[in-house]
Parts: sequence; structure tokens; C-alpha cells
Amino acid sequence: MLSEIFGTFFTTKKQGTELGLSTARTIVETYGGKIWAKNKAGVGAVFRFTLPILEVL
Repeated sequence: MLSEIFGTFFTTKKQGTELGLSTARTIVETYGGKIWAKNKAGVGAVFRFTLPILEVL
């Protein structure tokens, strides 16, 4: 499922908006970042993201 979880309307729940991770991806990528997930055996998942550093002059 990792290849699908950031897609719009993807969910494993019976209820919800199904937009959470898709929205998170849009926000992170809008600011030049990247987001990804990995399975963590026996626990669930780990989500990480990076954002570029803003240089203030």
C-alpha cells in the first residue's frame, strides 16, 4: 500500500475524509520538500518529510 497512500481518496478506514496524506503531500511539495513513508514491523508506519532551508538576507 505504500505506493498508494499519498493518493487522493485513499483510505483504510470506514469513515474519514480520505484527504489527509494527499493534503500533506501537496503542502510539503508546494514548499519544495519531499514526504515518504516506511512500514515499521509490528508497530505501524513511519512518516518523514524534508523542507528546504530558507536563507534570509
